[in-house]
Amino acid sequence: MNLPPPLEIGIPHPSWRAPQEQLFDYVLGGACPRWLFAKAPPGTGKSAFAVGYARLTGTKTAILTRTHSLMSQYNRIYGVPMLRGRQNFRCILPYSQVTADEAPCTNGNTYRCPLMERCPYYVQRDYALKAPVFVSSYAYYLTDAIYGGKIRAGFATIICDEGHNLIADLSRFETIVVPKELAGQLPHDTRSMPKWATATFDALPEPEDDDTSREAGRLRSLRKTLKRLTQIDQEAVYLRLPMEQ
Repeated sequence: MNLPPPLEIGIPHPSWRAPQEQLFDYVLGGACPRWLFAKAPPGTGKSAFAVGYARLTGTKTAILTRTHSLMSQYNRIYGVPMLRGRQNFRCILPYSQVTADEAPCTNGNTYRCPLMERCPYYVQRDYALKAPVFVSSYAYYLTDAIYGGKIRAGFATIICDEGHNLIADLSRFETIVVPKELAGQLPHDTRSMPKWATATFDALPEPEDDDTSREAGRLRSLRKTLKRLTQIDQEAVYLRLPMEQ
């Protein structure tokens, strides 16, 4: 396959490496499946391939990483816009001393910030989402995509850098701990997350309003998590959850 030199598409390398060319031949040759797992040692050029693939195909692409340092590397070396969470930006309201994740605009829909168009968080978010390719973290993507954000709309390709850490990141994002004495009452069919969450929610007892015990608190927290999971778009997440007997 005749590939343009990396410099022509903003990749600061004089030429493609052999493993990169082989990978391009595979994914651009029509044989690539919907899901592709590429395992290669450090120094192979996986990051350059990810950016190159997005730019060569012209598909809107989200590159996901685990760390902010790797996000910064994509931005610094390849000029890929970063999409970071609210906690990385200061609220710019007069006299505000909090970050954007604690700003008044996060307290429901009752407050409309007069400075939203200049808010550093929203400025970088809108810029990144309008770009053909951006880089973000697993944590930000999962929160935004699953719970009603804007990332999923219009992006045809998702590239998971450091994909071997994906299961660990998914576990950190949402872990359901079920009391041992209740585990036997729960449905075992987990092929549909919304259906499983709904059936599990219905199977769990609801604590009394005046019950202030630790067990009741844990049960309320569990029911709240399950209620949230019933709203998940089944196309966005598919999890096979092993359950101990």
